[in-house]
Amino acid sequence: MKALKVIGILILAIVGLGLIASLVLPKDMTVSQSTTIAAPMDVVWNNVSSWEKADKWSPWYKEDPDMAVTFEGEPGTLTSKMSWKGSENVGSGSQTYKLIDPENHTIESEVEFKEPWEGKGDVSFVLTDEGEGNTKVTWNYKTHTGIPGNLFSALFNAKGMLSDAYSLGLGKLKEIAEEEFKNTPVKVSYAVVSETREARKYAGKRELIVWDSMHSYFQTNMPKIAGAFGAAGMEMGGVPSSLYFKWNEETKDAELTVAIALTGDKAPKGYEVYDVAGGEYLVIDYYGDYSGTGAAHEAMYEYIQANGYQTNEDGVVIEEYITDPGTEPDMSKWLTKVIYPVTKAEVQAEAAQ
Repeated sequence: MKALKVIGILILAIVGLGLIASLVLPKDMTVSQSTTIAAPMDVVWNNVSSWEKADKWSPWYKEDPDMAVTFEGEPGTLTSKMSWKGSENVGSGSQTYKLIDPENHTIESEVEFKEPWEGKGDVSFVLTDEGEGNTKVTWNYKTHTGIPGNLFSALFNAKGMLSDAYSLGLGKLKEIAEEEFKNTPVKVSYAVVSETREARKYAGKRELIVWDSMHSYFQTNMPKIAGAFGAAGMEMGGVPSSLYFKWNEETKDAELTVAIALTGDKAPKGYEVYDVAGGEYLVIDYYGDYSGTGAAHEAMYEYIQANGYQTNEDGVVIEEYITDPGTEPDMSKWLTKVIYPVTKAEVQAEAAQ
């Protein structure tokens, strides 16, 4: 009986000490971890602004690769919710957005734990521009533990474990964002010039060519048309060119012809005459390998849309190959003029009335 009495006193003492500790310990737990990533803010933001991207860097996915995760709502919006259920190490719960502010690069969400214990907390990501292409990411967590939750948190070092998990996750996020930025193609800026061009006649043979066959088409047909001019003893009225009549994104083919401008009205044997109207044209000087001209065409599309232009419905897009690859081995010096027939949108609207 005496032993039981001593044990009882010890238990009461431990409980009393626990209650005293609970009263003294903080009733709130906050965790904040940061890292600086050598990537622009938009690259980092793209990786943290939706639940669906978190599987690449979240430390809990690594803790339990078989964790069941479900998503609700539209990704990257306030309707989006993520729920998980996994091993005893990750438990189960859900997380819901409260704020997605792309202008200030801030995200706030509420996390609700169901297993192995119940609780709620507030999570936030804050991105700041550190200059020179660097982004600082701060991952915050705050919860009200109360009594005796604060005691259990202290005993199990919940703050320390969460800090370690955040550091691990931010390290993986840094690795992913920096690699993604490293492999992002550099967008080249092109100067667009407006020119008034006279109507011209070209010799060519219009054909439907699938995109995958274009390289071999040009390799075969450019020398052939130049040879046809030579065999006919005809003078070329300009540099070797291509005329694009139609470009189909759905079927991935184009109606086009390799072409050479004429000085007269007749084409060499085996070729036809194509009239290209005069008027306003937008021109980009592209330097480089012919396989890279697509970037210049994309830049032209963007310029046309941004500056109130429309491409002429029956117009012909032209590529003029100014540099002779036979005399210039350095591909970076090959000049191709990318030429689009255009009209100001308001002019077209007036003509249609």
